[in-house]
Amino acid sequence: AGDVIHRDQIEFQTEKWTRARAVAQSQNGQCIVTGVRHDAQGALAAFLTQIKEDGTILWKKDFSSSTHVVDIVNLAVDSSGVIAVAGSYSGTLFGLESLSSSGFISKFSATGDPM
Repeated sequence: AGDVIHRDQIEFQTEKWTRARAVAQSQNGQCIVTGVRHDAQGALAAFLTQIKEDGTILWKKDFSSSTHVVDIVNLAVDSSGVIAVAGSYSGTLFGLESLSSSGFISKFSATGDPM
C-alpha cells in the first residue's frame, strides 16, 4: 500500500454525483483522470481532467449535453503527453451522431485539446 500524497474533489456546477473511471500518469508526473457524472437534469456526462502533483487542476473538459449520454471508461497517455480515451455515447459527440449507444476512441493533446 502506498501513502496518500494528495486528496481532493473534481467538482462541476450541477452534478448529483461524479465517478472516476480511469487514471493514468503522464511522463511529467501529472495525473489524467476521466469518469462520468450524473447532472441535476438526469443526464450522464463524461469528464477528462489533468491534475498536477500538488492537486492543482490544470484543465478540465466536460462532455455533456441534454441530448446525449457520454461515458469514458478508459484512457492512456503516451510519452509525448497525448491522451487517448475510449467510451460510449448516444446522441451527438465530436460531430458524429448515433441513435443508439456507439463506441468511440478519441485523442487529446497534453493541454486537453481534441486532435
